[in-house]
Order: sequence, then C-alpha cells, then structure tokens
Amino acid sequence: MFDISTLLQNPNASSVFFVAELGINHDGDLNIAKRMIDQAIEAKADAVKFQLYKTDLFYNKSIAPDAHKLFQSFHIPYDQFIILKKYAESHGILAFAAPFDTQSLHELIQDAVFPIKIASGDALTEPWIDFLLEKNIPFIISTGSLEEIEIQKLAQKLENTLSAMLYCVSEYPAPIEGFDINYIQTMQKYLQNQAIGFSDHSQGTALSLAAVTLGAKIIERHFTLFPERTDFDHSLSLSPEIFHQMVSSSRIIEKALGKGIRTTTAIEKKIRNLAGRDAFAFHDIPANTPLSEDMIVLQRPGQGISSQEYHSLIGKSSPKDIPKGTLLRDVFYKVS
Repeated sequence: MFDISTLLQNPNASSVFFVAELGINHDGDLNIAKRMIDQAIEAKADAVKFQLYKTDLFYNKSIAPDAHKLFQSFHIPYDQFIILKKYAESHGILAFAAPFDTQSLHELIQDAVFPIKIASGDALTEPWIDFLLEKNIPFIISTGSLEEIEIQKLAQKLENTLSAMLYCVSEYPAPIEGFDINYIQTMQKYLQNQAIGFSDHSQGTALSLAAVTLGAKIIERHFTLFPERTDFDHSLSLSPEIFHQMVSSSRIIEKALGKGIRTTTAIEKKIRNLAGRDAFAFHDIPANTPLSEDMIVLQRPGQGISSQEYHSLIGKSSPKDIPKGTLLRDVFYKVS
C-alpha cells in the first residue's frame, strides 16, 4: 500500500498520491461502494476516500431540511465504513475518510484511520484543526473558498507538522476560468517541506496533469461508476477508465520531471556527432587560395562549429589543393 508516512514527512522522496474520492457516488449502497473500490484498484488509485457523518450532527434539520434528507439517503454508517476499509486494505489499497461531524472525527482518531481528510468547508473549523495538531495526527486539508490571507494563516499553523495542503476551487464542477494552477507553487513556498496537492473539481484530466507537472504530490479526484449521470457529484467525477489514463500519464510525467539538472544521455552523445554540422569545402579549392564564404558549406555530420571557428576560416589558405568535401578542420587543425 501507499506509504503515507513518507509523503507527509519527506514528500520529495514520495511518488504522487492518487486518491479516488468516492464521496456520495455510492448512493449509500455497500455493494456499490465495494464495486467502486474494485474499480479504483483497477484504475491504479493509491487510495479511496469516503465521507463520514452522522446526519443529525452534520446538517441542522430545521434550517436545512432538504440537505439533511439528501445526505441521510447517502449515509454509510461508521461500522459499514470499517467493513469497507478492511475490504479495501485486504485488496492492497488504502482507505481513509473525511469526517463531517465531531463524533466521526473522534471515531477515526480512536481507530487510527489516518490520514484524516479535512474538507474545504471545514478548513475554518479551527477547533478540529487545533486538536489534530495538538495530537500530532496526520491529516490532509483542502482550501477551496479560502481567501489568500486565510490560506497564509492556515499555512503558518501547519508548518512543520504531519499535514498536507490541497489547492481547490469549490465549485461542482469548477469552470476552467476559476483556476490558477500556478497557485500550487505559491502554496509550496508557504510550506516548503510539506506536500502540496490538488483537489480537482474540474472536468477532464488536463488540470490534474498540469498540477503534477507543477509539483503537486497529491491528486484527489471524485470517482464514479456512473459517468453518464449528471446529478450530485457524478458530473465532475472520473470514470475508472479516465482515472486510469490520468494516473498512467502522470506516472510518465513524474519519471520525466527529474531534479532540474541538465544531463545528456549516451544516445544523445552519439546523435550529436551525426546531427551537428561542420565546415567542408564546397568545391575544389586551389592551393594558396584564400577561403571565402562561398567556398564553405556547413554539412552533417559534425560536432558543431562555433561562430568564432567559422569566421576564423575566412581568408585562410592552404599550400595544398583542397578537394571538394574536405573537412576544413582537418586542413587547418585547431581553429582559433
């Protein structure tokens, strides 16, 4: 299974962590949730994530009766989540959750279900965050809808802790014009030694791939078995096939990113001698004839010729005839 400890303690030594957010796309059905886990494994996700809540502690029924009713219909009880967690991990994939009420938060902590995910909506629920920091509990937090000053304040709290922060735009789905993917690098400046990631609510995979290129170490995407549905979170969710394509492309990007140090490959060194040009006699040149530009042709193969070398040839002459096609470097030796 994915090594969360390395991600949170030394992100530079970790691969990108791909999270399939099951959210409410299981419709509260344990069997659908198991199928989603199976498909997430096939799609090469590193983890599946659930949303856990006691509906009465999550939504105020008298103020928001429709939301209360909706989330109650998608509710998976904590004991069923534990069944799903064990099922996932017996098949080699990590399972964790975002708690949406204080009791669920403490249940996850009691059972050491880490990392804890703090959703964007709870990024300002400071008692939760303070408790996690006080207990040194690993967690990942999204920052959708937060203002710049709030993100800076949060980053100050999180500095040098077992936490990671995710860039996020809290629209469902989020339009492209609402994003500034470069902000991932800004967040990395705030938390230089910690993992920065992207909770991506856009449609398609382009922005997730861009985030990996910019150094994101966590990519969280909503996941669905029913991509044809447009209700709730399905419209911004990836099918197993598309999720797999995203992971596969990202792994290629990871491998190619390197450390920002230019090195030439062994094949490049061989190709250089074939692809570079050198100065050759364009036609037969009689002895003691000063070279002019029209007597020189720059052709492959060669190691490359500098401007200084080229211009220093002009006006030189040889006591011997120079046959057409002769490498002028061989005639005049080292050109200064």
